[in-house]
Amino acid sequence: MESTTKNLPLAQASAQHIQQSEPLEVSYPSSQKVLEGELGVPFRVIEVSGGEPPVRVYDTSGPESVDPRKGLPKRRQAWVDARIARGDQNFSQMHYAKRGIVTEEMRFVALRENVDVELVRSELAAGSAIIPANINHPELEPMIIGSKFLVDQRQHRQLRGGVFDRGRGREAALGHALGRGHGHGPVDRREHPRDPRVGDAQLARADRHRADLSSAREG
Repeated sequence: MESTTKNLPLAQASAQHIQQSEPLEVSYPSSQKVLEGELGVPFRVIEVSGGEPPVRVYDTSGPESVDPRKGLPKRRQAWVDARIARGDQNFSQMHYAKRGIVTEEMRFVALRENVDVELVRSELAAGSAIIPANINHPELEPMIIGSKFLVDQRQHRQLRGGVFDRGRGREAALGHALGRGHGHGPVDRREHPRDPRVGDAQLARADRHRADLSSAREG
């Protein structure tokens, strides 16, 4: 393997017969990925049966049709370069938040979370949330972890052990019912009343999905 960094090995330039995964529109024909705002924040719009309106959810599918010999697109490179050019020494999101600076990453996650960007900035400044945004990984897609957001620190720690096996079956099932998967944290109307995606139909669907999962495990 050749590598441009020690953490992100790339396929050899001479590699042939690299098989691409099938497009998401083939795997999920009833959904469509859309990019919103000037920052191109990704969402997935899922068509729902029964005459219900489409559901828009958090999308973490990342870029498609990426050549592994070139690596992922450096989505944040221009943002990072601008900070280096002006002589910044501390690049943490908390550092900027404490100084009242709203970064592109903060704007990105505010739209992704459907919240005001000031909530994002204030939670970062208080140390109550984090945006993993290492300058050595400009390819990453900004997301936020915090108790007032869709993924909080407790849930993030639980992901490694499996949300369903930790007794959070209904929340995990709700994630699946919304097309997000349990790996992106639960969306619960009682915890996140601002989230328009969670209604009685979604909760009922989550319960049915959890029952299906339980039956599958017992069988």
